[in-house]
Amino acid sequence: MAVDKLRLRQPTEGEIAKSETCSVSNFEFHSAKDTPFIDYKGKNYYFCCIPCVDDFKKDPDEYSR
Repeated sequence: MAVDKLRLRQPTEGEIAKSETCSVSNFEFHSAKDTPFIDYKGKNYYFCCIPCVDDFKKDPDEYSR
C-alpha cells in the first residue's frame, strides 16, 4: 500500500474504551470515539495523537510490529 493512501478512520463502537498502545510512542491509553486509527497491511494501528499519526505515515514499516 502506498504511504500516501494511508487513511485515518474512526473506531467502531466495539473498539471504543478498549486498552490500546500507541503504535509510535508505546503510550498506553483507552480508545475513544476520536482516537485515530489506521488499517495497514491487514492490521489496526492506534495512535494517541496526530503527531504520532504523522510519524507513522512517514515510515509505516518502521512502526508496524
